[in-house]
Amino acid sequence: MNMDSLKNLIFEGQRFKDNLKVDYNDEPVFVNETLREDFLVWARKVLTYIEAKQPNSENGKEIRERLKLDQERCHVETYRLIMSIIMSMEKMESPREQNSQNDDILNQILNGFGSFVRQLNKRYNNRQGVVITDEFDVQDLLHAQLVTFFEDVRAEDPVPISAGRGSRLDFLIADISTAIEVKMTRKGLEDRALGDQILQDIGRYLKHSDIERLVFFVFDPDKRIQNPKGLKEDIEKLSRDNYIINVIIVN
Repeated sequence: MNMDSLKNLIFEGQRFKDNLKVDYNDEPVFVNETLREDFLVWARKVLTYIEAKQPNSENGKEIRERLKLDQERCHVETYRLIMSIIMSMEKMESPREQNSQNDDILNQILNGFGSFVRQLNKRYNNRQGVVITDEFDVQDLLHAQLVTFFEDVRAEDPVPISAGRGSRLDFLIADISTAIEVKMTRKGLEDRALGDQILQDIGRYLKHSDIERLVFFVFDPDKRIQNPKGLKEDIEKLSRDNYIINVIIVN
């Protein structure tokens, strides 16, 4: 199930809130008899969702035990327990879902950069296109794309000094805790030299506390890199649980 399924379960559960049987003190006690069958169906759907998302979790165990004891009367505390768990899950999952969408947008921008440049050079009446001579030109074009989709894009963001040397990230997208370092291949900056340069960068940028994902964006218009798959795999295997390293190579 996806995030919409969780929202649907919450929405479906809201109707029981307005159909609770009260005691003589006008306090809600049970789900109304006419809705108890619907309530149990809903509760089992919630349990199925939780056990799929969180196998062997305490949340699932607690709901399962409560339902075993409360099949007949559908006590209001059972309802409140289930609603509190799924609403808490939604609060936790919503930022993850948004981050996933933002990651997808960033990946599309980077992977489509070559097509973007080629399209810019298809101009009316053979007018001059975009000339890219070095990585600074790449940065300018990429920056224009990034600020279209992300609110907080910081160019040339400094990182802590390492071994007496200061460094600056090309871009830090604060919204998604992602840094981008731009490379453009040239004579002398191909497979091995490029890999060595990236390794040095990783050592410096690990000290930046705001980064959870570090992307090395390599523009290789002349296809100088002989083994892009190998370079990508060698670098990306340096990722850690809380620090993802990606290499995106386009031409």
